[in-house]
Amino acid sequence: MSKLSKYRVLVSGILSPVAALFLYALVYGTLTRFSTDLEKDWLFRLSLSTLAMAVPFLFTLALAIRIAVGTRFHYPEK
Repeated sequence: MSKLSKYRVLVSGILSPVAALFLYALVYGTLTRFSTDLEKDWLFRLSLSTLAMAVPFLFTLALAIRIAVGTRFHYPEK
């Protein structure tokens, strides 16, 4: 097993806030650019941007759960 794959959840957790900020800026900027009335659809833009910020966290959580379930019945050798 390579060293990087050994720490996938740690790396994903460290990069998650940066990815969330990037996705927020991307989604909010795109929705603002294509908006016809900025005063009327602010809640929609904010809601979708918030959902986009949750994606990296959910990815990290799913990765951690997948690894935890896969190693549940694995006992270390003595």
